[in-house]
Amino acid sequence: MSTKKELVKKATGCCPEILKEKQCNALDFHYRLVNITRVNNRRVPVEILIHARLEKCKEGLELGKLAYSTTLFPGEKVNLFTADRRTRFSFDKETSLSYRHEQTHESQYYMASMDKMMSDLNITDKGSAQSSSQSDFSTTGSTSGAIETFFAGASVNVRGNFNASSTSDFVRELSRHAEASHNRSVEATHASSSVSVGEVQTRTHAEGETESHFEASSRSFANPNTCHAITYFFHQINERYSIKFRVVSIKRRVIDTAGDSGVSNRPIASKGKVAVLPAVITADNPNRIDIEEKARVSETLAYQNPVLSKTSSPLLTTNLVLAQPIVTGDADSNIDEEVRTKALNQVDNDLIAKGLIAKGSKEITEEMRAELEFSITTSLPTPGLMVKSCLDDCCICEPELKAKMELDLERKKLKNELLKKQIDLLEKSQEYRCCPTPEKEDEDDD
Repeated sequence: MSTKKELVKKATGCCPEILKEKQCNALDFHYRLVNITRVNNRRVPVEILIHARLEKCKEGLELGKLAYSTTLFPGEKVNLFTADRRTRFSFDKETSLSYRHEQTHESQYYMASMDKMMSDLNITDKGSAQSSSQSDFSTTGSTSGAIETFFAGASVNVRGNFNASSTSDFVRELSRHAEASHNRSVEATHASSSVSVGEVQTRTHAEGETESHFEASSRSFANPNTCHAITYFFHQINERYSIKFRVVSIKRRVIDTAGDSGVSNRPIASKGKVAVLPAVITADNPNRIDIEEKARVSETLAYQNPVLSKTSSPLLTTNLVLAQPIVTGDADSNIDEEVRTKALNQVDNDLIAKGLIAKGSKEITEEMRAELEFSITTSLPTPGLMVKSCLDDCCICEPELKAKMELDLERKKLKNELLKKQIDLLEKSQEYRCCPTPEKEDEDDD
């Protein structure tokens, strides 16, 4: 049995192997523009799908902003605590349980903000490439906000009739909007992930759980010196990332009103500012039936009443109902292959003339790809802190005290030398040896 365990141990290893490879994440966005062309006196809608990608790769760690600093005089001691969004918790009096607030990583905060800004667009139906985005970046007590953002989907339907010129304006505006959204997302991540450090004050706690949590998050810092002050600097540790935005491809397809082949996510009803925490109830709780009934009714209403926009402009967001292109024609019959080919050729020729796609490969041109692409190196905060100390050069001791300290050091030095000489004398002494040699007189008697 032991031999089998040893073989398994050698095969799997005691500790898992950690690979030091480059960690990258990516978000894809699909912007669906419609170009209505006319073929044989028939209006044929052609979809222009712009595939954009946001890549984020981790580069390493760096020293972040100064979160706190304190100067301690000789012999001074202080207790300091750290507080951030991860230290918040809720206490339930009925169950006597404490719930920690689960939070996402700072890099996921950034990606969630970029996903919202790049997907939640308000575009008018005039066919122009003007867009606006509103950033709403709040820290709640659950991860449902960020998860709902990612589950909303990657497709955004843009209402309007986009020809080659308006499509070219749209992709250029999209690149500028992505760069501006990046800067806002970085600042929002820094604001939501700030760490505060402060001195622990003497106070009375009504709840024992709160007191134990408060004391557990504090640490002691002292100055063991006699004549010099020490300054402690608390720096937040940041992670460096390389951000890259690019337009991967520009695809075209004919929208057949009799059978649309487009694939996108179903709209998700947002809960707004409400963050739901799971509740635990005992089996013999007298209010158990009422609580379960309210939970079922809430879930039913969430699926039956999706949130719709009440603004005058159509809201093109993946979190709400997606706008469908307005087309006219015979919806009962499919578009034949000849009409499809002519419609695609018309759109392709217009895009080639504007320099969006190449003539031979029908893919996005390298010039346009380079114009729309941008790369930025940035840093995002982490919950970690690095403490550095600095010894002050100024001496606060008077000359007499410094002379007294020097005399004490000299006396200790002389005392150590005295002990060293005593040890040397003991080693040379014959009577303190381990095995003394017999005297010569005893040998003669024998």
